[in-house]
Amino acid sequence: GPVEILPFLYLGSAYHAARRDMLDTLGITALLNVSSDCPNHFEGHYQYKCIPVEDNHKADISSWFMEAIEYIDAVKDCRG
Repeated sequence: GPVEILPFLYLGSAYHAARRDMLDTLGITALLNVSSDCPNHFEGHYQYKCIPVEDNHKADISSWFMEAIEYIDAVKDCRG
């Protein structure tokens, strides 16, 4: 399953993001989709933020850090 990084934050894969039963069991309320091709499977049930990054070693992910951190903090502040 997804790895718990902090008590409110998990790291998972596209497979995990497609498993509503698993997400619900973990109490997930929002997902940060860092992918250019993984769909938001359950829009309307979870809050989503998409960061369109290619999954390769050449992708510049650092330019997205602040946006990702702000989203994670906003969800945490709303007890998500």
